Amino acid sequence: MKDRKGIALIYVIGAIVALSAIAAAITKLTPSATITEINQNKFGQAYYAAYSGLNYAMTLTDTELGAISGSEKTLSLNDTAKFTLIVGEKSGTTYPVRSVGSTKENESSYFMGPVDIAPQELIISSGTPITTTSSDQSVESEASVDGDMVAKSFMLKSKASVAGSLYSKEDISIEQDAVLTGDGCTREGDLVLKNGASIIGNVNINGDVTLESSSKITGEVRLTGELTLKNDSWIKGDVYLPLGFSGIKNNGGKIYTTSGAECGASCVHASSSAVSCEEISTPNPSVVTGATQSLVLEQGQSNFSNPLKNNTYKYTSIMIKNGAKLYIDISGGNPVSIEVAGDVNIESSDQGDYKNVLIKTAKSGEFVSIDELIASKDFDAASLVYLKSDGTVNIKHNEMWYGTIFARNQINLEQGVKVVGAYASPGQINIKHQVELVKYVLAQKAW
Repeated sequence: MKDRKGIALIYVIGAIVALSAIAAAITKLTPSATITEINQNKFGQAYYAAYSGLNYAMTLTDTELGAISGSEKTLSLNDTAKFTLIVGEKSGTTYPVRSVGSTKENESSYFMGPVDIAPQELIISSGTPITTTSSDQSVESEASVDGDMVAKSFMLKSKASVAGSLYSKEDISIEQDAVLTGDGCTREGDLVLKNGASIIGNVNINGDVTLESSSKITGEVRLTGELTLKNDSWIKGDVYLPLGFSGIKNNGGKIYTTSGAECGASCVHASSSAVSCEEISTPNPSVVTGATQSLVLEQGQSNFSNPLKNNTYKYTSIMIKNGAKLYIDISGGNPVSIEVAGDVNIESSDQGDYKNVLIKTAKSGEFVSIDELIASKDFDAASLVYLKSDGTVNIKHNEMWYGTIFARNQINLEQGVKVVGAYASPGQINIKHQVELVKYVLAQKAW
């Protein structure tokens, strides 16, 4: 679903269509219908259009309201009505907004406002995402992510888990037995939960919400579209539907209070409140310049005698082959920045022992595998490592990374990879089967 912004607010004026139909019927059945009756119908259309305009304004972000500030924006609601928003300059935290509703041919108009409207934001758990991408995001089966995520759209595959919240521009799909423990929001997309999928937090959806077989949400649900419950699915929390929209497609689902009592319709409310989802932009750091040589470690080679330490290193590309060892020393507390004009490839170690990259921290006192750092919960030092690539970063099967990664093209984390840090790309971040994003830690020099 594309551009569902305000779709439910348009339901507010569903009465307009009904009024139009009534007017037409009156005209046919009573040829003597008065001009007064027809004018009253047009007045009603204009009134509800103006009201819908103010509700639409409540869904806009600070950026969107700011773009209209000092000007106006007109949207058509159907073949009979439209509204025009007139937005003044921001004062403090609010914008003064007037809404002018009118019939399509401007036979009747209705003015509302000005009303002070504050841009709405959805607050998520940790405040900073572990992954940020401008593309579609798939979390493959049995992969796990410990942190919030930002993407164009999301698909959580079978038994995937995200211990955080999802910010999505478009749709969110959560498949069989996958779990989202935080909140979910879409700026202009639907939410679908399938076969035992679950969300533990709240959802704010600018679109439709569908729960299929045995799927569940144990938090509050706010949406601007249609709610569908199927086969033993359930919601444990209040449901807020748009004004003028009272229907739920229920085929075997249930709604409970937070205490667990079945409540049905008493937990469903009509709401004019905004259903908003904060927009988070993908980082866009400067391109790498000044790189003149590549870093290549063949099988059996290492940089042990000259580890990456206390400096910014620039390469045209990086290749760490099977059985090679890349040593990074951050034990002195000084950051290491690795800037790469091309691709970065870290291949699988022959033994699958997670030892192609070894780190020395102040806590470890010696070079150890990242797996050992995870076991000892030595996470904080990951803030000292930053890898920036203007190409693609590939981390192969069963390898690991410690620190923040930015890749201008894409990031590929293959089966069994474990990572501590943060990850951003305008392109895709591919999180494959059984990948573990263990802990969010942002590098000091990131972005």
